[in-house]
This record gives sequence, C-alpha cells and structure tokens, in this order.
Amino acid sequence: MGSACAGEACRLPAGSSEGCDSDNVNLNLVRLNVYDLKGLHMRLLNNMLLEPFGGGVFHCGVEAFGCEWSYGCESGMDPTLSGVYACVPRKCSGHHFRESIDLGWTPVDQTYFKSIMKALRKEWIAEGYNLLNRNCIHFAQELCRRLLLDPLPERLLQGMTQVQRAAGAASFLFEQAKDKAGVAAPPDQSPRCKSPRAVPMGRVAL
Repeated sequence: MGSACAGEACRLPAGSSEGCDSDNVNLNLVRLNVYDLKGLHMRLLNNMLLEPFGGGVFHCGVEAFGCEWSYGCESGMDPTLSGVYACVPRKCSGHHFRESIDLGWTPVDQTYFKSIMKALRKEWIAEGYNLLNRNCIHFAQELCRRLLLDPLPERLLQGMTQVQRAAGAASFLFEQAKDKAGVAAPPDQSPRCKSPRAVPMGRVAL
C-alpha cells in the first residue's frame, strides 16, 4: 500500500539494467517481496496488532527477470509520469524488508515480459495512485495476472481490505454527522500525487 521508494537510492539508472540480478538463473521464478511501511511504528503495528489477526499493512514489489517492480507516487514527482519503477530486489529504500513469497514460475519469456512492462508503465500513471484503491498491491495483482500466475496471498489483501473498511466507516459517520449539522462535505483527501516538480525516475531499459 506504500508509495514509491523514498529517495532515488533504490531506483535503477535510467536506460540501464545495472543493479539487477541479471545473472540469476531463475529469471522466470517470480517472487513477491513484502515490506513493512517506513517507520518503526508501522512494524510494531503489523507485528503486534494486525498480523495476529491475519492482516497487515505493507508495501510490496514483484521480483521478475532480475528486478523488482512496483508502483507508487512520492512527493516531488511529476504526477503525469509513470508510477511504475524498478529497484534492486529486496532493497526498496524507505521501507523495511519483511519477507519474500514465491509465486511460481511464469511461462512468459523475457521478450514478452518487456512488452508487458511497457504497457503497464503507460497504464499506471503516478497521478492515478490512491492509497486505498490503486496502490502497489493492486499493481502487483495486475502484473501477476499478466504473468499468468495465481492471485496474491489472501493475508496480504486482508490488511488492505481492513483499511478500506475503516475508511468507508469513517466516511459514513461523517456523512451522518454532516446531514444532521448541515456541514458541507470536505474535499477529497485520498492520498494522491499532486506535486508539479518532476523527479527523474530511474528505469530499466525495456
């Protein structure tokens, strides 16, 4: 659910595959790399409160063909650019790596994978990022679908569902209070990327 990696350290140089584990013989083996969101309080929240109930709030990236792929939008980023980015597997800076989950072997070859990523980069624009409804987990779901893999583990989706329900309940309560008090609805506060300043987005050459 987290936004893009904080800072440029995790991103690969534009037009380069340097930093990818390109010598990995298991390029077709796809993994989901899961992170606690940045901040010690988020790790404690997951470990002590959410995980015992089968949930959690995480950032994730899909590791395939030597790189880790994710989606997000960070402060200072041009919202009209693609929100899809690549980083060195299990090293997305700004978040705390938690675990890798093997998702299986994709029958897709590297040439077709490149075409998939080109399409996703056009479809998943940064300004479309929404913490609740269009985040890194949704992106991972779509990428895995195109790689002809099974759905993501249910426990990762439960945390997202819990947050969505909480937000829905809060919105409902506000509407009830607003109707009684005659208060105007507030503007949309969904976390989105609105900064006009462009930040170079490191990309693997595709």
